[in-house]
Amino acid sequence: MRPGPQKRLRFPAPERSNYELHKSGQRADGSCTEDHINRVFVRPDCQGKGYGSGILAQLEQEIFKTYNAVYLESSLPAVGLYEKRGYQTVRHEGIEVENGAVLVYEIMRKEISEKVTRSE
Repeated sequence: MRPGPQKRLRFPAPERSNYELHKSGQRADGSCTEDHINRVFVRPDCQGKGYGSGILAQLEQEIFKTYNAVYLESSLPAVGLYEKRGYQTVRHEGIEVENGAVLVYEIMRKEISEKVTRSE
């Protein structure tokens, strides 16, 4: 993880307030540090409703204000989501966890598109 402050975003469900979203237990959030997306989380009961894409779009927009590319680590099941958004696998990584098992994940990158304009 890179040092520096994290930006955390939360998105309410369509036609719901933040309080109702939190109270109902449905939540999604994400964070970034410099050019790296640290976390995107969408509760399983909220998946497939556009929350993850919305969070990614906001985090990417924030990063592209300063950097030409975004980096993230992806679990293997989430690779397809990121590929649909223009990310490409840079390399495969693995970390040993309990009982000698290895958690495999992808390091992914998305370059700035010509459509994105930086605010000055």
